[in-house]
Formats: sequence, structure tokens, C-alpha cells
Amino acid sequence: MKYVLMIFVMLSLGASAGEHGGKKVEHGGKKVEHGGKKVEHGGKKMEHGGEGMDEDHECTEGEDGESCDHEKEEKGKESKKDKEGSLKMKQDRQVSVEDIKSALTAYIKEKSDDKGIFNYIDADRNNAPMKLKFVKIHDPVRHMEKKGQYFACTDFEVVGQSGKLHDMDFWMVPTEDGMEIVSTKVHKDPVKKSKKWVKVPRYTFQGEEMVDVK
Repeated sequence: MKYVLMIFVMLSLGASAGEHGGKKVEHGGKKVEHGGKKVEHGGKKMEHGGEGMDEDHECTEGEDGESCDHEKEEKGKESKKDKEGSLKMKQDRQVSVEDIKSALTAYIKEKSDDKGIFNYIDADRNNAPMKLKFVKIHDPVRHMEKKGQYFACTDFEVVGQSGKLHDMDFWMVPTEDGMEIVSTKVHKDPVKKSKKWVKVPRYTFQGEEMVDVK
């Protein structure tokens, strides 16, 4: 009986070893958590479409009394053309961050009166007149590669109302001797919340296309 029992145990061990014979492989080949190209936020709406041209800009919370809604750039990722502050256009012309900012600053100055007031007619609000004072250009400025355009977002303050800011967007294209502004839109309007002005968006971006905020 003892010998029969020993033979039975040996046969059982042999069968167990045959179930997972050889080297253990959890997943054949290289382990891939998700097949295909990794997309961190597929289809997520972005405040500004296009490719950022200022890699040193770091978006922080609470800027101008609002949550930062500029997409955060992936740390550690470097691009030679971003590092040099320029992108090459199809016509082989270099466009730098400074080109964009200088052209926009000159355009705003040209369109402002002797008192520095930028008079804007808001076509999206029944041609309502707006009297504004230029405050700053946001970083980063952007390259809309598919459309061959460049883009900058700005702050303008309502004349006589400190801290009441509109967010204005400008699109431009390169010319032989500079940059030409081809479109201007009010991106955000100031709304008072808890005794503080907060900019509320009219639209956002999905890729390079504008999407109305409902």
C-alpha cells in the first residue's frame, strides 16, 4: 500500500510540472499596456489649438483670478525648433516668437487712438463697440500648422474699470516683410464672481478648430 501511494504522488507531481513547462511568460513578446499610439486625453477640448512656441512657459493656477486653462506641456520633452524659438514655413521663411509678438504689438498700437484706447467692434455681439486698453500677450504663442497661421492670445482691460479683462485672440500669417493680422475675436468676457472679475470663455478649441461653449 505504501509503494502504491508513493507511485501515485510521483505521477501527480509529473502531471503538475507539465501544465506550465518551460520558462514562464506572462505575455508573449514585449509587454504593451495599450496597443497603438498613446493618447493621454483623446478628443479633449483645448483652450488654444496648435503647437506652442514657448517651451519655457509654465502654466500656473489662479492667473488673473481664473484657473489656468492652457494645456500643460509635457516635461522633459524638447524640440529643436521650439528651443530656437522658430518654426520653418513651407515657403522656407523663419518665423520666431519675437516676430509674432512684435507684429501684434505694432498692430495694436496702430489700431489704438492717441490715448492708447483700442476701439473694437464686436461682430459676435451685434457689433457692440468696445473701448479697451492693451495689457499683455500670453505665452506661449502658437503655430496653427494645418492652416499655416500663427496665433496669439492677449488681455485687454475695459477702459475705466480696473481688473475687468477681456481675452482677445489674434490670428496672423507671414508675409515677405513681416506678419499680417487676418482675424481677431473676443475669446473671454469678464464676469463678476464673489466680488472678483473672472474671464468666462465664449469658445474653446478642438485641435485647430473653434468650438462654441454652450
